[in-house]
Amino acid sequence: MAVSNSKFVGIKGCAVYRCENDVPITSAPQVDNVTITVPEITFNTVDVNIMGTVSIPDMTSLDNIQLSVNIPVDNPDAAELMQVGLQNWRISYVVSNVNNQGVETITPCSIYATGFVTGIPNAEISKGGDGTADVTMNLMRFKKYTGERVDIDIDRSTGTLIIKGVNYNTISSLY
Repeated sequence: MAVSNSKFVGIKGCAVYRCENDVPITSAPQVDNVTITVPEITFNTVDVNIMGTVSIPDMTSLDNIQLSVNIPVDNPDAAELMQVGLQNWRISYVVSNVNNQGVETITPCSIYATGFVTGIPNAEISKGGDGTADVTMNLMRFKKYTGERVDIDIDRSTGTLIIKGVNYNTISSLY
């Protein structure tokens, strides 16, 4: 059984950059105006006997975390994102909010993702249309910013697990 901590769905209008040490290799994105599906963060559960069996999340054990990017297959720069192996991407997008007075604020957002592309995706191509493919990365590291605020920081290699400012590495003290 797993417990999910995610309400993310597809985000449209994203730009994806290939990076080295979180720095884009080029100033232009590999692809832009694409849709990404940000990962669902799911904790494994353990059964505890408290007046019967209760399943609680094990904050030290995450299921596989995947990030998908829907890219055009006819773009030669996009083909680099389909290379099998370790990839390091920065994904940029903006969020537009309108307050009660009708004033719009634009907030830049970024995702830094490092992980493994484990296969070359099949493409959907329709007559007269552009073909697209979903490239999926199995994440080792995922860091999501809204403006300057870090919303999610997961790094499997260092054991980092921070969501909305809560450090889940010390969550056991809350039980």
